[in-house]
Formats: sequence, structure tokens, C-alpha cells
Amino acid sequence: MCIRDRLLGNDSCIIYMQTPYWWKIAQDIKAVLGDDCLFIYEVLDNYRFLLPHRKIVEMHEQSLIHADRIVCTTRLMLGDVIGEAHIEKTTVVPNACDYSIFGSASLWDTRPQYPVIGYIGVMQEWMDWDILTSLLREPVTLELYGTEYEMPEMFRPYYGGIASWSELPEIMSHWSVGIIPHIITPLTNYADHIKLYEYMAVGLPVVMTGTAANKAKRDEIAGYACDQRILTIADGCDFGEACIHQSKIDDRDKRMLRKRWAKAQTWDARHRQILSEVFTPFIIR
Repeated sequence: MCIRDRLLGNDSCIIYMQTPYWWKIAQDIKAVLGDDCLFIYEVLDNYRFLLPHRKIVEMHEQSLIHADRIVCTTRLMLGDVIGEAHIEKTTVVPNACDYSIFGSASLWDTRPQYPVIGYIGVMQEWMDWDILTSLLREPVTLELYGTEYEMPEMFRPYYGGIASWSELPEIMSHWSVGIIPHIITPLTNYADHIKLYEYMAVGLPVVMTGTAANKAKRDEIAGYACDQRILTIADGCDFGEACIHQSKIDDRDKRMLRKRWAKAQTWDARHRQILSEVFTPFIIR
């Protein structure tokens, strides 16, 4: 994405690149415009993990070298994914949620006979289907929404398809717990899940597997709320028990704490951070 004139008020150009596939085009534009062009690379994934796709890894490395500024979603990326050589030009900008949509939902006050455990998002190779299989042995109801790839047949009865953003708050309002049941890999370890922010905006208790990024986010939110119980890390056979426990101890105060945290984590807030910490130094230099 190139931004000209309207933001900068001159002939300067900002290139904002979110995947390394375009780095050569970005480099060519910068070669023509020189110092009047700011090249920003937003690192979305741990591309160094994609070793079978060596070309992607090479494009990622070239993007890191040639970018004027780098943006990533979690501090965990600074060492292994970004690299020590590029930390000084990197700004950490976490993900966020559209609070105006998800914050409008109100969880039901009446507890269902069996906790309703819900998931929204892409279901691909990172899904821990073994954990979900064990979850089904518990007295719970499971609901899955989102794009699915090779979903095991046993989960088809629990699959609600792809829901629009406008539909999701109503769907989530009758859930007891929102889950992030991902296997732990070098890819998921660095993922800052947007669904976590959306769950929190609704007020849902959250149970997540113990990736490094999930643990860091748990500690951040618990520190904000001064309450370790508003979301939980669990793995293996403990996952289902954690979901049931979270549904039992949830109350209105915890819901309000979650919503209050999410209300500060909006895309507008992230845009302001990028403008002030990434764009503005270039504009006023």
C-alpha cells in the first residue's frame, strides 16, 4: 500500500507492506523516490519457521534489511523473528478489535444447563483437534464458526459455518467460554490472536493453549485486571476442565473487567500509535 500527499502533504511516499512477497516492488519504488519514501514492513507471522518455503524466508530476510521501519504484533517477535540487528527500527503494535461491534454484545445472565464453548476463526493445521475431542467428553456444548480446512468429520455437527461480523456478537452472547485451542509450534508461539480481543470485548472468559504469546497476553491482562482468573491457560486433558471451571466462576464483575480492557484495544488506538511512533518521525524529519 502506498500513501501519498493526503497524509504527508507533500510528494513523499509511504509504502506499508504486510507480506514479504512484495518486497522487490517496494524496493524498486524506494529506489526511484529515495529519501522521500518510507518503507514500512509489518511482520505478521514467523516466516523463518516456513523452512520448506525457502523463497518466502529469503523474501522476509530481504524485507527486514531494506525496510526503513518494521512493525510487529508482539515483543516475542523481536528476537527470533525480527532479529537483534533490526530491533532499533521496530515498533511493537499489538492486534486489536472493533469494540463498537463486539462490545455491543451482552452475555446472558442465565447460565445454560451445559456450558456453551465457542470458537471463531480459521481452522487449519494449527487446530488441536485432540483437545477438542477430549472437550467433547465433558458435559458441554461446542460451537465452531469460521473457515475450515480438513475438519475431522466428528466435528461437523458442531460447525455453524462462516458468520459475518454483524452476526458474531449475537452468536457469542450465549456462549459461556471462548477458546483458542491451537497446537504449540514456532508459528503459533508468536501469534497475537484477534479473536482473543473479540472474546474479551464480549466479556467472555477465555481458555487458551499455552503458546508463548498466549502466556504473555495472559500475564498482561491479569496484571491489568489484578485478577488471574479472567482468562486461563490450559493444555491437554486439563483444557475441558478449565472451560467448565471458567464458566462456573464467571460473574458480572469479571465480564466488565474484560470489556474494559478490550475497550482500550481498538484499531483506532493502534492507528494512532502507528501515526505517532512510525509515520510522524518521518514526516517531521
